[in-house]
Amino acid sequence: MARPFNPEALAPYALPQMRPPMGIGAVVWRYTVLVPFEEVRAAQSPTVLVTDDDLERISEMLCNHFGGVTILPPLKGWGLRDPADPTTIEFNTSVPHVVYAQAIKASDEYFIQLQQELQACLDQGVILVERQEVFLVG
Repeated sequence: MARPFNPEALAPYALPQMRPPMGIGAVVWRYTVLVPFEEVRAAQSPTVLVTDDDLERISEMLCNHFGGVTILPPLKGWGLRDPADPTTIEFNTSVPHVVYAQAIKASDEYFIQLQQELQACLDQGVILVERQEVFLVG
């Protein structure tokens, strides 16, 4: 890990209008952030990428900024570290964090900043953040 996660880096982007309208029936955006927990490269020991304290800070921050967060069970995946070299397969474990937000530009800007903060503090090239449009039933 390059450095601890810094929730203050997201504070300027945490606007109250990003909170979703819960319980009234509305179109919102559901963001899933895959926070990498561990990676195993070929013929190497596992590397833990994030501390339990950082996972707690991330969860608490998302809960405070959006009024809630869902932490899904860890996901396992395999992939090429370098797509040009098929011998670079690695195994990853990620902890998915799911958040509902207003479908506004500020929400996207927040998650772009979160992605950048996670990439910097975890020393990762890409942190997967996906957005889906969903309808919350009132």
